[in-house]
Amino acid sequence: MQQTISDWFNHSVTAIALTVVALSALIVSALALIYSQHQSRQLTTQLQQLSQQQIELDVEWGKLLLEQGAWSSHAHLESVARKRLNMVQPLAEEIKRVEF
Repeated sequence: MQQTISDWFNHSVTAIALTVVALSALIVSALALIYSQHQSRQLTTQLQQLSQQQIELDVEWGKLLLEQGAWSSHAHLESVARKRLNMVQPLAEEIKRVEF
C-alpha cells in the first residue's frame, strides 16, 4: 500500500509537471500568434500607405514630365527669348551662312 501511494504521488507530480509545461507552451504559442497577427496588421497598413504614396508620387512625376515638356517647347523658348532677352527674329538679309 505504501508503494502505491508513492507511485501515485510520483505519477501525480509528473502529470502536474507535464501539464504545467504544456500550458506554458500553449500560452507562449498563443502570445506568439497574437504578436504575429499584430505585426501582420501593422505591415498591411504600412503597405497600403506606401502604395497610396507611390500612386501620389507617380501622379506628381507625370505632372512634372508635362511641365518639363512645356518649359522645353519651342514656343516657350521663343517667348522667353523675346521677352526676357529682347531677342528678335533676324531679317533674311541679316542671316549669314557659315560653312566649314
